[in-house]
Amino acid sequence: EIDFYEVGNYHKNIQYEGAEDMKQFCERVWSFIEDIKRKYHDKKVLIVTHGYVAMAIKAYIFGIPEDGNLINYGTKNCTVEEFNL
Repeated sequence: EIDFYEVGNYHKNIQYEGAEDMKQFCERVWSFIEDIKRKYHDKKVLIVTHGYVAMAIKAYIFGIPEDGNLINYGTKNCTVEEFNL
């Protein structure tokens, strides 16, 4: 059984079934956000994604929580959120 609180912790470096750990995952998502900002700096951009990407985006915007647990940045299904970057 997956312990999402453990896997979703930025500081724990847990790899679930050989996948990248949360720190590596965030770095990949943050690189994507930097690309979007660079390429579309004067545009509005819609990003449709799943929960873990949404958590990584919020960590990019709000920072890593002190306990490292990105699960606290979770988003409910079908939620629309707007951010200015």
